Amino acid sequence: MDLLTVEKKLIEIANWPENWNGYGCNPPTRGSIVRAYVWLRDIALPVCDGRIDTMTSGCWGEVFLEWWKGMKKLSIAIDEQTIDGLCFNMSLPQGHPWEFMDVPCTKHEQFSAAWNWLMDAEQMVVLDPEV
Repeated sequence: MDLLTVEKKLIEIANWPENWNGYGCNPPTRGSIVRAYVWLRDIALPVCDGRIDTMTSGCWGEVFLEWWKGMKKLSIAIDEQTIDGLCFNMSLPQGHPWEFMDVPCTKHEQFSAAWNWLMDAEQMVVLDPEV
């Protein structure tokens, strides 16, 4: 996805109505949209070569992004104040300590580490580049 397509998709989901999914979810806030655009432009798109598997709204006004590879999923929720990342490994039994992990993704190096985890079939743990 190029930057113009990202912008169009963000504008589209920003214009979703209240209760867009029938379960009371709000569309993303303007601040979440702007923050997601800047984060995608500056951090994610250069790392993932423009690939975004899912771009939608969460229920509390955030932008929600996902990438999948096999039984692994990288999810990012961006609101006006935070960028939260989660890595899921669906091939592990429920309750396994590495079944899902919170990952920082506010910096290029952090998202790169999470992306490398997603793309590497053998890697089990996301290593924090800050450590």
